[in-house]
Amino acid sequence: MQLRLTPETLEQIADRTGVSRDYLSVQLQEMVQKGQIFLLKLGGMTFYRLLPWAVGVFEFQLGRMDRELAALADEYFKSVDVRELFKVKPAIMRTIPIETAVAGQSEIASYESVRSMLERATSFAVGDCICRKKAHLLGKGCDKSLEACLRIAPFENIFDDMLKDLSPDNNYIGRVISKEEAFRIIDMTEEAGLVHVVENYKEGILNICNCCSCCCIPLRAIRRWGIDSGSLAKSHYVAIVDEDLCTGCEICVERCQVEAILVDDYAKINERCIGCGLCVTTCPTEAIRLIKRNSDEMEDIPEYEIDRFEKRAAARDKLDDYKKLL
Repeated sequence: MQLRLTPETLEQIADRTGVSRDYLSVQLQEMVQKGQIFLLKLGGMTFYRLLPWAVGVFEFQLGRMDRELAALADEYFKSVDVRELFKVKPAIMRTIPIETAVAGQSEIASYESVRSMLERATSFAVGDCICRKKAHLLGKGCDKSLEACLRIAPFENIFDDMLKDLSPDNNYIGRVISKEEAFRIIDMTEEAGLVHVVENYKEGILNICNCCSCCCIPLRAIRRWGIDSGSLAKSHYVAIVDEDLCTGCEICVERCQVEAILVDDYAKINERCIGCGLCVTTCPTEAIRLIKRNSDEMEDIPEYEIDRFEKRAAARDKLDDYKKLL
């Protein structure tokens, strides 16, 4: 409870809290192995920081997720009213559009481009989707690729170094890959009809999820409660249909993960559209395209992770208590 959401060395934690360094050296490492806190090695120094439940502690159970833990997690998500969590803005997660779906428009912002994120990164890894893994263990999984969640970082060999400190049953990193393989995985997930989802801030993105609505919590919430659930921020784009070009083939309906398309004589987009672009890239008559939303429809994107924490805390009227953790 005395850890912060910003990284600190063992020495900084000891000096600030008065807790013994010998005790901390054992306790912090044990918490890292349990996936309770985050470990970062940088410039020859080791840092520790607090993790939220999601995205955080839950995802860090990837290596030890078995059927018992999957059932407990499923029971937890059903027992709490996650709608209360999702009502708080800004949203925890954000949709990233498929870049080819907005081709020909003004240059897409780097924080709305998966490919820009990959280009700027220097370390890459891929791991299993924790949501699909949980669903498979409970006999509810789909046929989408399990190994589909990317980790990226702007530091050389950082995932290699992190894996050295993680036991096999706490490997939440996955496996180290090249930039070229990361791009191939993005291509594969787009073809498979998965939605690119990242944490909802502009700078410092470390995880690129590729989500399905049958297993992944934010998309499932939209299908269950609608976009107003606030589980996932829309991209700054929205799909529109050229009625004259649409043949009503319903390929777009099959691709849409949030039930945002209905077909009568032609495809019609409803308010659930999150602007992912999956419907655009497989339309045989090019009748669907993404356009920029009106400015009053665009949700604010925090600059950094800590900004998102503070804005969500302020929305809960608990900012003073929350700042004690920082």
